Amino acid sequence: MEKKLLVFDIDGTLVHNNKVSPKVIQTLKMAKQQGHLITIATGRNSRGILKVACLLGLNNGQTPIIGLNGAEVFYLNPDNSTNHLWQKPLTKQLSVELFEAARTQKIDCVAYTLDEHYLYTNRRVSFLNLFMYLRSKRAEFIKLKKNLINLNLDVMKVICHGRSQNMQSFQEKMKSLGLEVFGWSYTEHKTHNIEVNMTGINKSVGMEKTAEILKIEQKDVIYFGDGANDKEALQWAGIGVAMGNAHDDIKSYANQVTLGVKEDGVAVWIEENILKTK
Repeated sequence: MEKKLLVFDIDGTLVHNNKVSPKVIQTLKMAKQQGHLITIATGRNSRGILKVACLLGLNNGQTPIIGLNGAEVFYLNPDNSTNHLWQKPLTKQLSVELFEAARTQKIDCVAYTLDEHYLYTNRRVSFLNLFMYLRSKRAEFIKLKKNLINLNLDVMKVICHGRSQNMQSFQEKMKSLGLEVFGWSYTEHKTHNIEVNMTGINKSVGMEKTAEILKIEQKDVIYFGDGANDKEALQWAGIGVAMGNAHDDIKSYANQVTLGVKEDGVAVWIEENILKTK
């Protein structure tokens, strides 16, 4: 069987209740032993994937990992440092317009930056700040000033939270700017929470870069996902596999559907379609 590149979303695909099941870990190990390649494509940055990456043996400095919805591709080294292979931040002008629109619509924002140790926030105290502080492994927050004079780092992705009536206007503004808008992968409640990336950026872009680096043809890429930010990746892959717990809309973008994350759907599909075909 030809070597495959197996690419996985994290939350709702590999991870349930903050854990990757032993069955999934063992199945992926067996796939690697047969010569296949595995990696992850996530909305998180390098600090947010450490636990999962170590469990899957991806912190070897040789496996391209797709982060921030495809805005970056990087190697994660054994000492947890990163070597970035490709990045696509928002332009400075678009970042300014985003934060100005957030101020007008009273939207809370936390932005991943080019330096994974720092996050921008437009609120000194908020629930979103607390959540992202824990999710980013206690990265340092930089409070943006009203005139944005301290907006010195490139913005890679922005998490946005607000009241539904305000968020609707904010989303319309983001789309008018040509930015990519996704339902926030942890909640999927688009009326209150969204993720914003640079124009044209989604996981399929990062996945294409990764396949080029690894010299894997598109037809030999298999992608597993369950969320709004997985649609393009499910379509681009040679085989797109939606999780059973995905919304019906997400499943429509996939070639196949497996069991849910609670039922180890990733492991079941790989056992039936990869390991048994050896």
